[in-house]
Formats: sequence, C-alpha cells, structure tokens
Amino acid sequence: MKFTKQLRLKLDEWAGEGEIAIAEGWEENDALWRADILKDWIYELTELYSDALIDMGRKNATGVEFIEVTEEYIQVMYGCNG
Repeated sequence: MKFTKQLRLKLDEWAGEGEIAIAEGWEENDALWRADILKDWIYELTELYSDALIDMGRKNATGVEFIEVTEEYIQVMYGCNG
C-alpha cells in the first residue's frame, strides 16, 4: 500500500471540523475500485468514530452497516424497475 493524494482528510484543529479533499481525476478511476476503497475507509473511520463515542461515555455506540443494493431495494426506495 502507498499514501495517495487522490483523497485527503483535512482537519481544522481549532474548530474541530474536518472535510475530504478530492483531487481531480478521482472520478475517472473504475467505479468498483472507488467503491471498494471508499467502503474500506468508511469502515475504518466508523470504527474510530465508535471508539470516540465510547470514550465520551455513549452507550451502544455502533458503526455504520453497509447494505446490499439490489433491484428490490431500488424498487422500494425509488419506486421504479431498475
């Protein structure tokens, strides 16, 4: 693995705010490749977030669950046939 400049986390330490900086060309990468990488990062960031909630004394701090997007899901959410 290597460090990348395609996506970077930015932090305002004074305000306690963060954002993601996305480099030009990110969208040109294969969609499956992007989705897989983002899923991995979201999982790891969610684990860190849950740990922070637990450290703050929050009970039942849980991470985000990924859903499988199926044709049935699309029909239910958008009322269409794919």
